[in-house]
Amino acid sequence: MAKSIDKVVRLEIPKEKIQEQNLNELVEALADNKDSLLKVIGIIKHMDENQNLDTISAMVNHQEDILHNFSKEANKDQNAAILNNLARMTELLGSLNLEGIETLSVRNTRNLNIGKERPPTKRTGIFGLFRALRDPAVQRTITIIIYILRGIGKNRVKNDKK
Repeated sequence: MAKSIDKVVRLEIPKEKIQEQNLNELVEALADNKDSLLKVIGIIKHMDENQNLDTISAMVNHQEDILHNFSKEANKDQNAAILNNLARMTELLGSLNLEGIETLSVRNTRNLNIGKERPPTKRTGIFGLFRALRDPAVQRTITIIIYILRGIGKNRVKNDKK
């Protein structure tokens, strides 16, 4: 019969061999990401020239003090309204209908391009103006302008009374 195993001897890799493998991995990673690393080095160099690295380093070293001061300032009554408005603005941004905004933007861009595409015409007389007023698109636009002017006038009257 075979002799039983009493002791398990682990295969020990020499420290020099492990360091050599790690170094080879690093060299390969550096070679694979050369362009990205050069960009990062450029960014860090620029930050160091502008002394931003010193600021970031100080912030990391004193992060507990910064958080303490921030929380102390945030709890003041005068800053409560600002933080409340910030939270409400974040909520508002989350509830925006981006598809509707995109549609509106596309329409405005298209309408601006329509105005640019028309060739310059001779001067429009009073009869040409009356003919243009029969166009439903012109009528809608004039109606909107009138509502805007009325709103401005109402706000002006309110401000003048104060």
